[in-house]
Amino acid sequence: MELYRIIIHELSKVRGQNTAETFLSNSLLPNSEITTGLVEKLNNSYNNDKIIYAVFDEGSGRTFPSNFRGYKESSQSENEFIDFSKMMVNNLRELISLVTLATGGFLVFTEYSVNGIGFLGIFLIRDTQGVIFNRNEANHQVEIDTITYMNTEKLAMACRIHIPKYLSNDGRYITFMRKGQNDVADYFIKWISAAQPESSKHFTERLYDLVSLMPLPNDFETGEQLDINTFREKLVRYIKDRGRMVDLNEMGNHFYEDENIFIYHRDMNDFEIDNIFRADGKALNKFNQLDVKADGIQLKFSRGAYNSGKVRPADEGDFVIIESAILKRELVRQVEQNNQN
Repeated sequence: MELYRIIIHELSKVRGQNTAETFLSNSLLPNSEITTGLVEKLNNSYNNDKIIYAVFDEGSGRTFPSNFRGYKESSQSENEFIDFSKMMVNNLRELISLVTLATGGFLVFTEYSVNGIGFLGIFLIRDTQGVIFNRNEANHQVEIDTITYMNTEKLAMACRIHIPKYLSNDGRYITFMRKGQNDVADYFIKWISAAQPESSKHFTERLYDLVSLMPLPNDFETGEQLDINTFREKLVRYIKDRGRMVDLNEMGNHFYEDENIFIYHRDMNDFEIDNIFRADGKALNKFNQLDVKADGIQLKFSRGAYNSGKVRPADEGDFVIIESAILKRELVRQVEQNNQN
């Protein structure tokens, strides 16, 4: 890893309050073994976490994308890097002031390269142990105590921009880490103006298709294999209990004791689903089972079967149309078997 630039600013906010303050450094920290080691540890911690891929939302009024583009189109001097980082911290201060439950921390802005690939990394650190950030009022700079040790496990939130991909507009050039499992962390994503090329609705719908193709897990209590509708219902409860955040690895561990099983079947079937995403509430309804009983007939089927038209009321007449060759064969088999008995 090669470090090019690093600056640290402080964003102060108390949970429960709607005000925030900043302490902005006026100069870069020197490139040294200490600062290089810090960035290396932050980058390693970031790589070991679960990240989501995205691009910039380039709509009007998006502060981060427009200012980052302006910085990249400039001479990219030290002063322009410092000004860019200050502007972004002030913008974050405005956003975080509106989030009552949010807290601040130290924001590390750094340009560096790994294996020849350039990155801009922004790391938000809270309540770190093993390192002390000191204000040097004389130099107006946040400094790192060179004796202490950085506990990188306290990395709160972070994003990283893959510079070559950004410049060539090649795929998803932003990655971001989302520690929070609720809306408190949304301000960080909003600040970056990160947008996923596919919507959460799309990912949720693909998850439904994926689950339909996967082997069915066993029930924790009985040890018996779940039927597909029960599995879908348990999956929906699991997802909603986690604030609609879907983590394919954690879900694999929970239902199969295999963190890679969802990833494996996703890749085998070429489904475009991020490892982590927030499920769309309406699309989750597709997983639910409908149970209709009337006129001596009972039908149980998923909402997905209804939405897809596999089970539907006829346009004319008092008919319900069910399109399923497998169901037809099973119905015929059971009727014939019953006639023989």
